[in-house]
Amino acid sequence: MKKFYLNNIADIKEVRQGESVSEEVLGRLDNALNAWFVPEAKPFMVRLWVDSKVAKYFKRKKISPNQHLDENKDGSLDITLHITSYMEITPLVLMWIPNVVVLEPQELKDFIKKSVEKYLRVLI
Repeated sequence: MKKFYLNNIADIKEVRQGESVSEEVLGRLDNALNAWFVPEAKPFMVRLWVDSKVAKYFKRKKISPNQHLDENKDGSLDITLHITSYMEITPLVLMWIPNVVVLEPQELKDFIKKSVEKYLRVLI
C-alpha cells in the first residue's frame, strides 16, 4: 500500500460514477514506477547497467512491469524500461551508486551527474 501526503496532491480530476477511464490511461498507470510518474507525458526508453555484485536483487524484484532484462556473460545486467520523468528512475539510480549506471538517454545521465555534483558541493 502506498501512502501520499495529501497537501501535495494537486490537479485532481473527478471521475463520475458510470464514466470510464480509457485503456491507454490505465495502461500508463500500470507502468508507473512511483509518484513521479507524469500521466500526460509520452514514455521514453531508459537503459541501465547493473553490476554483477547486485544483479541478484534486480533479478528478484522488477523495477517496472515494462522492463526487459538481459544478463551479460560477466553476470552484470542491462535493463531497458520506459519512464515519463527523470525523477521516476533517479532515486533508484542514486540509491545504487556505483552499482547502477544509466547507459541512455544521455540527458538522464547528465541530470544524475548534476544531482551528484550538487550534493558533493554541499558536503564540502
